[in-house]
Amino acid sequence: MYAIIEDSGLQIKAQVGATLTIDLRDLAANAKTVTFDKVLLIGGEKSKVGSPYVQGASVAAEIVD
Repeated sequence: MYAIIEDSGLQIKAQVGATLTIDLRDLAANAKTVTFDKVLLIGGEKSKVGSPYVQGASVAAEIVD
């Protein structure tokens, strides 16, 4: 399964185990994750396409650097 998210005007493919490069943002000093709520598409056996976003979908990512 994968998702296409929108971040800073870019479309980014996110999937388990992938490392994403995103724009710098203000987060709490102890933040360990960032959540993306602008999900354009969820791909897999039952794909979902948003108009423009998939309702109720989000992607959580662990901050590594």
